[in-house]
Amino acid sequence: PAGPPLEGPTDNVAHVTCAVVEGRLAALGCAGDGTVWVWDLETGEALYADLQGDRDWSTKSTCTVLDGRPVAVTTNFETTEIWDLATRRLVAGLPSSATALACGGTPEHPMLVTCALDNAVRVWDLRTGQPLGEPMTGHSRPTYSVTCTMFDGRPVAVTSSNDNTIRIWDLTDRTPVDIIHVSGASKALLLPESGTLACAFGSDVAVFTRR
Repeated sequence: PAGPPLEGPTDNVAHVTCAVVEGRLAALGCAGDGTVWVWDLETGEALYADLQGDRDWSTKSTCTVLDGRPVAVTTNFETTEIWDLATRRLVAGLPSSATALACGGTPEHPMLVTCALDNAVRVWDLRTGQPLGEPMTGHSRPTYSVTCTMFDGRPVAVTSSNDNTIRIWDLTDRTPVDIIHVSGASKALLLPESGTLACAFGSDVAVFTRR
């Protein structure tokens, strides 16, 4: 190992994001026991007290850095919540649950993308929790995977649904960019510099390149 172990959670850490927090290289992790942690990667010590939910948070959560401060986004069966991990303060509550979520956008316009059981993909202002535009529709079945990245200099989201499609959405004007049909439920990752799309479904991995 390159450094000390990161300890604290009593259950598996399902989501980890690395970022610079207050000038330190840190890992932000969401655990299955409902806690969210921020660790200093040099010392292995927690930078703040863990954030502990007071109810079941489901299994969908993610972390990012917003305006230099670590935040966590968690969802349960009723709402999605954005938390400031340093102050343990609720930044915003969204009136919908999420089957998948991811942080994206740009430093000037940070965004949260959520997917729901109604098959829609929604974009929110990460600072305020306010919706940005109308829900993006097109999937015919629920989406259980979403990632965010930059594509041709614009922020995009990549969603994978049980309707056997992968869709790329422009987050600025909230319009579809492309649709890729695959042979089964999948998870996909778009590599920003090359425009290559890596897709995993079952025990197979496919790579798509644009022409």
